Amino acid sequence: MRKSWHGVGSMLDVRQIRDNPEALRAAITFRGLDPTLADVDTWLGLDGKRRALQTEIDALNTEKKQIARLGKTDPDAARKKGQDILIVLHQMGNHGPAYYKRYPKEFELFSPVCATNQLEKCSKDEIINTYDNALRYTDFFLSRVISFLKKYDSSRETAMIYMSDHGESLGELGVYLHGLPYIAAPDAQKHIGAFIWLGKKIKDEVDIAQVRKKASGAVSHDNLFHTLLGLFEVKTKLYDKQKDLLPRRADITPAH
Repeated sequence: MRKSWHGVGSMLDVRQIRDNPEALRAAITFRGLDPTLADVDTWLGLDGKRRALQTEIDALNTEKKQIARLGKTDPDAARKKGQDILIVLHQMGNHGPAYYKRYPKEFELFSPVCATNQLEKCSKDEIINTYDNALRYTDFFLSRVISFLKKYDSSRETAMIYMSDHGESLGELGVYLHGLPYIAAPDAQKHIGAFIWLGKKIKDEVDIAQVRKKASGAVSHDNLFHTLLGLFEVKTKLYDKQKDLLPRRADITPAH
C-alpha cells in the first residue's frame, strides 16, 4: 500500500502495521510528521472491522455453496461403487453476537431486531427476536436437507443427525453468548439443540422403543461418535453399543 505524508513517500506493509503499530508511530514522530494525518489507531480499528466482515462473508458464501452442492450430490454414483456417503454440513447457525447476519432478510419474522454485534446496545427482546429469526433460517436449511434425502428414501438408507456444538445465553441472569468455563456455565450454554430424522429403510431397522428410552435420559456429544459408527456399520473395538442412539432391532439383519 502506497501512502504519503507531507510529500514523503513510504511503502507500508499492512501485516507489519498490525503486528507492530508502535514502529509506525515511532517513524511518524522521527520524521516530524503530524500524527493526525496518519491516525494509526483509527486505521487499525477499521482494518479489524474489515477483516471481521470478510470472515463473515466467507462463512456465508461457504454455507451457500454447501446448499448448492447438496442439490448436485448424487448418492447413486457412490452407491454403484459399493460406497456409503457421509455428508457433513457445518453451519454458522445461531453463532453470536451477530445474530442478525445469520439469516436472509426474508426470514425476519420477529421484530424489532438487534442489528449490531454490540449486544449491550440492544434490549433483551430485540436480541431474542433476532436469535429466533436465525432459528427460522436453520429450520429452513434443515428442511432442505430432509427434502433432498427423501428423494432417495424408497431405495436408499437415509438419515440426518443435527447437533449443535454449544448452547447460548440470551440474558438469563444477565449472561449472554457462550464460552464460560463448564463448571460456571449456565444450563443454557451446556444444553444443546439436537434431533435425528430417519428415512423409512433405516427406521424399519431401528429399535424405536430403545431410541425413545435413550432420548429420555442424558446424552452428549460422545454419543454422536458411536451413533455414526453404528449407522455405517463400522466394525471396530472402539464402538460402544450402549452409546449408540440408534440401536438396531435384534430381529433385523442390516441391509448391507
